Amino acid sequence: MPEELLRAARNGDEEAFSTLYQKYYPLLLRLKNSYYVRNFMNEDWEQEARVALYQALKTYENNKGVSFGSYYKSVITNQIYSLLRKQNALKRRDQKDEVSMEQKMESEGPDFLAEVTTQEPVAVQQLLLNEAIETCEIHFSKREAQIFHHYMQGSDFSYIAKDLSMDIQQVMSGYSRVKQKIKKHLKAYSEEC
Repeated sequence: MPEELLRAARNGDEEAFSTLYQKYYPLLLRLKNSYYVRNFMNEDWEQEARVALYQALKTYENNKGVSFGSYYKSVITNQIYSLLRKQNALKRRDQKDEVSMEQKMESEGPDFLAEVTTQEPVAVQQLLLNEAIETCEIHFSKREAQIFHHYMQGSDFSYIAKDLSMDIQQVMSGYSRVKQKIKKHLKAYSEEC
């Protein structure tokens, strides 16, 4: 590769940069076919290739016995590896926050699974529930009201038990009573409509 072309691109000559980019474009295509980077579009690959080319031009030393093409290939490959590492780190972080079905059943009881598999569309269910609760004349005990309030705030049974100084079985029983009262009220409410 002519040293003048590298020097010109290094000094900001856009035409020289474009010529180099086109020369190494097949390398980009090979990398694109070899690695999957989630949510990467064609433009993203091209941008990464341009950034890597710019970095390679700024850091390449001709006297090290390595051709510019080999050097550029290592720079862009390392850049892709870096993207993949970041992506995998984010994936691991997201998975760390996930709760397994077994953990959910353990903390909320077997009713959890039945509710998941037989759900109405959530928006309709929530709308009916909110409307029914606004006109609600359900009589909860003090503990039932506390459990229901916590549950509606998104707390799980283990948190509710800890916060209300109860054991988890008491919370589950209280929740079961609340649920039965609400179902009874909703049934009567839907018959009125």
